[in-house]
Amino acid sequence: MIKWNYISFDLLRPFSLIVCLCFVSIAYSQDTIKIKQVPIYGKPSQSVETKQQLVDSLNFTNAINKDLGEGLQKFSHAFVKSYGIGSLATVSLRGAGSNHTQLNWNGANLNSASNGIVDFSLIPPFFTEEVAVSYGQNSLEYAAGGLGGSVGMKNAIDFSKKEEVLIQQSIGSFGYHASGLKIHLGKKKFRSVSRLLYKSARNDFEYQDISEEGAPKKKINNANIEQKGLLQSFHYRPRSDQRIDLHLWYFDSHRELPNMITLRDLEEFQYDENFRAQLGLHQYLGNSKLTINSTFLRNKINYQNNQLEAESRSLNHSFRNFVQAESKWKFMKFNARLDIDHENSRQENYSNEKIERNRQALFTEVSSKIREKMNIALSARQELIEEDYFLLPQARLDYTLNEGVLNYWLMAGKNMKYPSLNDLYWSAGGNPDLQAETSESIELGQLYQWTLFKKHQLKAKATLFYSHINNYIQWVPTDLGFWQAQNVKEVESKGVELDLSLGLNGERVQQQISFIYNYVSSINLEKSHEEDESVGKQLIYVPEHQYNLNYRIFFNKYSLYANWQFIGARYLLSDNSDYLPYYDLLDLGLSRDFKIGNDLLSLGFNLKNLMDI
Repeated sequence: MIKWNYISFDLLRPFSLIVCLCFVSIAYSQDTIKIKQVPIYGKPSQSVETKQQLVDSLNFTNAINKDLGEGLQKFSHAFVKSYGIGSLATVSLRGAGSNHTQLNWNGANLNSASNGIVDFSLIPPFFTEEVAVSYGQNSLEYAAGGLGGSVGMKNAIDFSKKEEVLIQQSIGSFGYHASGLKIHLGKKKFRSVSRLLYKSARNDFEYQDISEEGAPKKKINNANIEQKGLLQSFHYRPRSDQRIDLHLWYFDSHRELPNMITLRDLEEFQYDENFRAQLGLHQYLGNSKLTINSTFLRNKINYQNNQLEAESRSLNHSFRNFVQAESKWKFMKFNARLDIDHENSRQENYSNEKIERNRQALFTEVSSKIREKMNIALSARQELIEEDYFLLPQARLDYTLNEGVLNYWLMAGKNMKYPSLNDLYWSAGGNPDLQAETSESIELGQLYQWTLFKKHQLKAKATLFYSHINNYIQWVPTDLGFWQAQNVKEVESKGVELDLSLGLNGERVQQQISFIYNYVSSINLEKSHEEDESVGKQLIYVPEHQYNLNYRIFFNKYSLYANWQFIGARYLLSDNSDYLPYYDLLDLGLSRDFKIGNDLLSLGFNLKNLMDI
């Protein structure tokens, strides 16, 4: 018995080529039953809702999100700086830098040991089932360094699920092609989930050349990308209270780097090769859980510049291990996690060819009800990096009214970001005397959840935050003619985050509406040199205003989707004398289900960048 699931066609821009996205799901089963597609309006735990933003999995499995960064831009408070399909994409949270955002995969940190960031264009949504964003201090449980927050990916497994084969095929404007294959096999005790992905694009879109008189239209050159990936997961459940997971993740990316207007003959290429292996054990003991996780990361980058006949290679290895114990009693919870990491990097641009670093950390948290409606949590993270020791305390108070309808929380704590290996050891610019960036932050929030007639749900969430960062690391020019990493800034970041969502679940029509807004003021408080005019000014590339409006409706066999996102102006210079103007984007999508015997075929059309920005 075969089940076909989701075929769609997208239009990326008005009057551009039609994009075809084809998804086929084949499920081999003797008792497959077709049921009507409906959204689920649940009421998650308030403690989860106030600590994390759980992103609807439907938003990330939708084909129009070509990488994890694009999905985060639409459905979270993240600001994603992207250079196009397959090009570098970095994520910033709460006005902090991209190196202040951590990415965790099943609890293990994936940030690069060499530059400290994550390229989200190399993370396909096809490789995850769950995505959650932890803002500010809420990221401290998994790793230090998330001064802005962290993004968590999780590979969930359902041992009761039918065996299934899913095939996705996408064809789009500007030479875009993507193919995906997911095979879910196994029985009650053993499951195998295989994912294969291939993606390519020419990216030969038109642009206006403002360097020439009349700003003629031209096509961009040297922007091709090609990506291949595999994620193989094995899940074994020897007993009902025990599970063993093994994940093997390989991803290969080849991309051409587009020329700048001032350097038209420059040909640059970058090859990224990533291998990740993860072994996890989960043991459940009544109200307690023990997790043991060991992850190996290998990242290889090869940069080539044909005009200069230059080539740069780097190879990073990281071993990241943690043991976590969680226990729950009637009025108290306990959580402890021990991390032991080792990382090494070989860089042609390091003064020493191979650099190694060890890191140990212990996180402990105790939370207790001090009254029927009040809960307090005290936690601390201790970090030992080589010979540097850090103590990062944190406190949180939660207050609940009207049986969970209205929740308030107050949170304060410290965090720190240790310099990356590039910051410390890059030849002609690395600075081994750098100090760790430290932050002190506080946030106040309110969550309101209301259910009407047991099927309509309204949720409103508001968060005020403030953070003060010392020893902010920045690469600055020196008298010797090169740039060097230095602790030159003191940064103050403050703002507000608003989340509004409404679910209307009727018998024949279901609707989802969500509005996400954030205001961020992230300013420099300290001069880095005598003539520095950046004091009191917004940090570069940090928009003050940003919002997303999402709408989705299900009726009969149809589904309609719309996303409108607004990004405010971003300053290009530290004195705020030049900026990129604001812009907004509108995407629309329509799909319909067709039943073919016991199989299901979905056909859809998407219009992207409808206003042709």
